Amino acid sequence: NSIVQLTVTDDKLCQAIDTLKIQTQAIQNPTLTANASTLCKGTTLEVIANAQSSVNNTTLAYNWNNKDFIVNNKFNAKILNDTLITTIIKDNITNCQAVVNQQVKVQEIQLVIGDLIGIDTLETCIDSINVATKTVIGGTGKYTYSWTGNDVNQTFKNADKKQVIVSEKGLIRPTLTLVNLTVSDDLGCKAKDSVYVNWNSKVSTSIEKDLY
Repeated sequence: NSIVQLTVTDDKLCQAIDTLKIQTQAIQNPTLTANASTLCKGTTLEVIANAQSSVNNTTLAYNWNNKDFIVNNKFNAKILNDTLITTIIKDNITNCQAVVNQQVKVQEIQLVIGDLIGIDTLETCIDSINVATKTVIGGTGKYTYSWTGNDVNQTFKNADKKQVIVSEKGLIRPTLTLVNLTVSDDLGCKAKDSVYVNWNSKVSTSIEKDLY
C-alpha cells in the first residue's frame, strides 16, 4: 500500500495539496500440496491449492491445467507420465491472479519372466522346475518378489526370491498350470507377469530278460 501526494503551486506561491491512498490487492501465499511427488504409474494424484486474498469476503477460483475456473481447490487425476500441474488462482472481486506449479514424477516397474513380456510356456517332465525373472527394471529401492500359482498341488520354494523352485505332486499329467510373479518396490509400485508350466508325462521304460 502507498500514498501519492499532489501539490499545486501558483505564481503567488499559493498551494493546494491532495493525497491519494493506493491499496494493492494480491493473492497471498499461494501453494500446491500433492499427496506425493513421485507416484506409481496409473495411480491417482491428489493436489490441493491453498491461498488467501487481501480482500475480505471474496471467493477464490482455480484454473487447473488451463481448464475453466472453478471454486474447487482440489484436483484429482490418474497419472501415466511425468506431469507438471499448473494452477491459476484468481480473486473474483479484484481479478488478481497467482500462478503455482507442482512437478509430479511417475515411477514404473517392468519385468519379464520368459523371453517376451506376457505369457510364455515352460516344459518339464519331472516333479520340479526352476522359474526366474529374466528382467526387472525401474522402480525405487529394493524389490520384493511374490510367486503364486493357480493349482493347489503346486508348492513354491524361495517364493520371495528372484528365482523360485516350483514343484508338483498329484497332478494328472499332462497338465498346464500358471505361475504368477508380482514385483513391488519401496514406493509400492507393482508389476506382474505370468508363465505357463506344462507338466508333461514322465518317460517310463522296462527291460525284459529272457531266461534260457
